[in-house]
Amino acid sequence: MTKDAYREILEFHAEHPQGSEPLEDHDCEGTYRSQKTGNHCSVRIKLADGAIERLSAEVKGSALARACASLMVSALVGVRMSDARKTALGVKSFLEAKDASDLPGELIVYRSILSFPERFDCALLAWRAFLESEGS
Repeated sequence: MTKDAYREILEFHAEHPQGSEPLEDHDCEGTYRSQKTGNHCSVRIKLADGAIERLSAEVKGSALARACASLMVSALVGVRMSDARKTALGVKSFLEAKDASDLPGELIVYRSILSFPERFDCALLAWRAFLESEGS
């Protein structure tokens, strides 16, 4: 995939965020506020048989933070919580530890963020909120 394709995916998710609407009926939730930027994300999860049926990520932050939250929602809906947690930890490790393993699907766009460590905080905002959720 090219850098232009990565940018297009991020721009699409920033402009058309998935799961940005509040989820009133939920089983668990988590929040994370960045000490560095002040950005904030609240995640709410509705489960069905151990899998994520619905997921919302309400972001008060940058376009990149909104795009990455949308990518997270798209990647995790329908996934068992245990696998979703592994994916979240994998994304975090990919950026923070520069883990060379590839990420599934559209999450591959995180490769384009590796060169910009100053953006990691925004890129991981929703994932950190997810990892703070009860039951994850």
